[in-house]
Amino acid sequence: MTIENDTYMKELTRLIKKVAKEYKERLHSNLIFNEKLSKTHCEIKLKEDRLKTSNAYILRNKLKNEYLIHFDINPMDSETLIAIIIAHEFAHLLFKNHNDLMKISDLGLDGSTGYTAIIRRLPNGDKYGVELEELLCNYLAYFIVSKMEFSDEKVLKKFWNSHNLYIADILQNSFGGGKSLLECEYIDEYYYSKKDRKIEYNYFWNCILMFSFHNVMMHFERIMGKQTFQKFCDLFDQKNISEAEETLLLFREKKEKIRV
Repeated sequence: MTIENDTYMKELTRLIKKVAKEYKERLHSNLIFNEKLSKTHCEIKLKEDRLKTSNAYILRNKLKNEYLIHFDINPMDSETLIAIIIAHEFAHLLFKNHNDLMKISDLGLDGSTGYTAIIRRLPNGDKYGVELEELLCNYLAYFIVSKMEFSDEKVLKKFWNSHNLYIADILQNSFGGGKSLLECEYIDEYYYSKKDRKIEYNYFWNCILMFSFHNVMMHFERIMGKQTFQKFCDLFDQKNISEAEETLLLFREKKEKIRV
């Protein structure tokens, strides 16, 4: 990872590197993520309007197979909030196709062409899964920053409540055997089940880390029915959080009945 702005304050540059290091540690130095991180360039700019909150976006250079993250930072924002914004953009790397060797399929379950691991493009050009990826990136950003020494609990709590992150927790629990990522020290943490007397990996995040979100979609549709994952993503893209939550709760109930 390189920082391409010599004018920006050294403290912020160090913060970006701290967040990147935290990801590497919490991911057990995952090779796919590390490779993407090594080809990621950061561009930093200070906001002139100090009333606007810091923001960022990520772009991909397909020819060079590299990523550019542009940060527009307001120095008036707290260090915790800025760290969350940085961590959110790094989280997007987990959902990006790195190269053809990493692709699992070019087709979504509905026959559409895959845009990324989670975002799908329909034959008419429409996309779904965008809001779901954003939700999961916010969830990962919250997790990463909450593990850092300087994090402010008040800022984290406000971020959690304002971005409906409890829904991401429900989604993860549906696949992860009932253990939240927030109870773990690592993103790909496994847990020991006393009931089953065995160790199980967190299926949900393990699929993402191995770039096999397709498995998550298939698992979802085996339980909920054909094309339900597309409908579920559509609910997020329409910003209908309450209906999305109902779908998740229904999924969890069905899964419990199957176990019984």
